[in-house]
Amino acid sequence: MKQMTVKAILNERNDKGVLSFANESANWYAISRDGYHVIQFYNTDETKFYKNELSFAKRLVTLMNKGV
Repeated sequence: MKQMTVKAILNERNDKGVLSFANESANWYAISRDGYHVIQFYNTDETKFYKNELSFAKRLVTLMNKGV
């Protein structure tokens, strides 16, 4: 799998402005829409909210590139 960058992640929005990623084997999913940026971890029932799109994208890069 190619390494994702913050810029690449931010360019992945669909035509409705929604950005979503998931990794079922690592037990997390992420969604960004209408100013809300959230990552949910299934195994711990932990939900992380991010204040801005940049910090959200940086965390997604970490999760995706480490395979976590």
